[in-house]
Amino acid sequence: MALTYWLEGSRRIQLNIEGPYLERSISPTLRFDFTFFNRSQQDCYLSGMTYIFKIFDRSRSTEYFVGFLTFQEPMINIPTDGSTSVNALVKVDHYILKKIEELREGDVLNYKIEGNFLTIWYREQGIPVFDQSQKQSIQRKIAKSEWVETFLQRFEFKNVSLLEIPIIETKEFENVSKYLDSAWKAKFMGQYDKTLTDCRKTIEEVSTIIKKLGYETLNENGKKVPDWEKFFGSGEEIGEIFGIINQKVYGFTWPGAHTGKSINLEDADYALMITHAMANMVIKKSQLLENKS
Repeated sequence: MALTYWLEGSRRIQLNIEGPYLERSISPTLRFDFTFFNRSQQDCYLSGMTYIFKIFDRSRSTEYFVGFLTFQEPMINIPTDGSTSVNALVKVDHYILKKIEELREGDVLNYKIEGNFLTIWYREQGIPVFDQSQKQSIQRKIAKSEWVETFLQRFEFKNVSLLEIPIIETKEFENVSKYLDSAWKAKFMGQYDKTLTDCRKTIEEVSTIIKKLGYETLNENGKKVPDWEKFFGSGEEIGEIFGIINQKVYGFTWPGAHTGKSINLEDADYALMITHAMANMVIKKSQLLENKS
């Protein structure tokens, strides 16, 4: 099925879209092949091609924006009564794939491509004429079996739960946020040793804050340490559990705990997830105590 764009002076551009196809890429990517046909008696150029990719929920009552199509050529020439093809790519990372699966609900994948372009014609005197086309759209679907067995398999998609990490912006915990941000960045850069170091700094900073708030006690060596049971409430078991986990994770992030072993991604993930969860829990509890006072 082709789209027809009527332009000034009865000029006409037709568009045929084929696909989607699998594109070889580091991240999951769909490729569409756009072929523009010049049904006019004059050469023209196409530029500013702006197309978006949307999907529908299972009932097809609501459409959702997925992303813009990126064209491999910013401008193309179409000869008189001729055609020119260009590839367009849309990235669908694993978070987007998860959302698509939620909306698809095990049915076919209904999608929509919508957009337009700017045409450039030249008069005999060499003067350019610019003509913006109206938006046009097509709706198509991908069979359930093809989407699951071809696309999702090649994308190595797994239906897993994605962890949403809360953003820590409390002023009193500014350094905590700074160390955690640094730990996340270090992890994504492959600096796993630094990830553990920043996690340890986070734990130290949280402990210091709790002691400054007056929740402290003496350990068996007479050293002042956070009183987690008092902080979380003497009647709650969570304080005792939290104190044990806090101590164990702090020990895990200490450099000497991994002598002779190379810190890997799993070590960084383990330390970072638990540290972030603990910091967030302490912040939420401190906010509740502040509101009560």
